[in-house]
Amino acid sequence: MTYNYRVSSSFLFLKSVCLIVILATLGCGNNINPNIEYQDFDSFHNWSGDNIKISNQASHNGKWSAIIDSSVEYSLTYSISVASLKLRGYKKVNVKSWVMMPSMSTDAKLVLTIDNADNKSISWNGKSFKDVVRNPNEWTEISSDLDLTEAPKSANFKIYGWSSNKGTAYLDDIEITYE
Repeated sequence: MTYNYRVSSSFLFLKSVCLIVILATLGCGNNINPNIEYQDFDSFHNWSGDNIKISNQASHNGKWSAIIDSSVEYSLTYSISVASLKLRGYKKVNVKSWVMMPSMSTDAKLVLTIDNADNKSISWNGKSFKDVVRNPNEWTEISSDLDLTEAPKSANFKIYGWSSNKGTAYLDDIEITYE
């Protein structure tokens, strides 16, 4: 009889733990959506670049952000194959990022691009930070979309920051939504 009681107690305990985990996940606003990917510069999942430069001088959340300035015209680049996105049925990508410029004279952009196997741009969308940033040294959210329907499966979808006049700008806390 004691053996059965222990099994029953263990079973009830496991059921309780499972119920708590489910309620915590669904009931606390932390819905897990497989179509949304969160990226920051405290980790480097799918990010690369020739001149990797991050900064702990300014960040929206965490300790690190990507920086573009006079020494590095392009930020780290996020890259994922179009084939893997199309395999999951995605036709469009929306990217939101928090950006900050110490000076309003900086000409920085959030760039979404589709590059072929030779790294030549097939589709390019550059959203200027100046379109959304109203005050220097203030973190502001920027958003941009890119259509994947015409992109060949052999291409890569990429995200990066670019400062054409090599002014200083920061990017952090990127949210990628696949539709």
